[in-house]
Amino acid sequence: MADDLKTEVAAAIDDKLGKPATLTLSEMPDCGVGEWISTGSIILNASIRRPGIPVGRLTTIAGKAASGKTTLASHLIKSAQAMGALVVFADTEHAYDPERGARIGVNNSELLFCQDLCLEELFASIFSTIDVSLNTGAKRPILFVVDSHSGTATRAEVEADPDASRAEVASSARLTSLDLKRLISTGLLSRARVALVFICQLKMIISTWGGGGGETYIADRPINYHSSLIIRLTRRSEMKSGDGIVVKAKITKNKVGPPFAVCEFELFNEDGIDDSRALLELAVVNKLATLKGGGYYTMGDQTFRKKEWRAMLTKDPGLRRELFGLATGMLKI
Repeated sequence: MADDLKTEVAAAIDDKLGKPATLTLSEMPDCGVGEWISTGSIILNASIRRPGIPVGRLTTIAGKAASGKTTLASHLIKSAQAMGALVVFADTEHAYDPERGARIGVNNSELLFCQDLCLEELFASIFSTIDVSLNTGAKRPILFVVDSHSGTATRAEVEADPDASRAEVASSARLTSLDLKRLISTGLLSRARVALVFICQLKMIISTWGGGGGETYIADRPINYHSSLIIRLTRRSEMKSGDGIVVKAKITKNKVGPPFAVCEFELFNEDGIDDSRALLELAVVNKLATLKGGGYYTMGDQTFRKKEWRAMLTKDPGLRRELFGLATGMLKI
């Protein structure tokens, strides 16, 4: 009897694993989130397996310096403004460039912008924003971006003598943990329709006994614990043209879909995220384009090189929409 049960269980597991991993959005299980803010990258959205980041949850964007975190945040702001959301941007590192944000598509005149906040003031601003939203009946969603949590000191750290400030190292983690518990466990973010985004710059190498270690900072544990989505950005390489970089994004935690998906996209100085390279690979996979010898591709009656592909997408919005539809509908990553 036991052997028969084992056989049935094994068959059930094989049946589950044998099913194709490709899902449409309509087939994804319900995660309790009704609103999403696009990341600006259809490839990154497909890796999350959702139309973007969830409203009513905490999302973390982590990475080392100059890995594209603020640029990704700018695209989130652009998408949020396009859907009529209110956007609050807490720039504690003075990293936001309004001119570059405007080139990406951010409406700076409608952006609620604040700087020079200590950690206590930052969380007070978040709770104040939630109160306003709840008191007005949460008529529209809110995107609250913190750039960055790792660059925000507590009041004690700001006021302490520099030589004695090491005694306050753990205060940021304690304060963050307590306030996030109030936000997450009570469902305030969800009821107020607030998408909270923490940008965390990984800047400290911690070694352990037996070797090893990782890039982190002391307050990342409570943030990672309470996050529904963690996007880890890594700068891969400079582009040959010199005006952009290739960025790898890894979904290291995902409570709204399958985790550990990886994708790559390009960041340009002028217009931010560009999906053209990934969309060309998608076109080849779906047999809309064919790779020929000598680095040439063919699509219909057109023959082109890889460097010409971006211009082709710009000239043909219909082709871009078709490829976006493939990525959104099939989620092949």
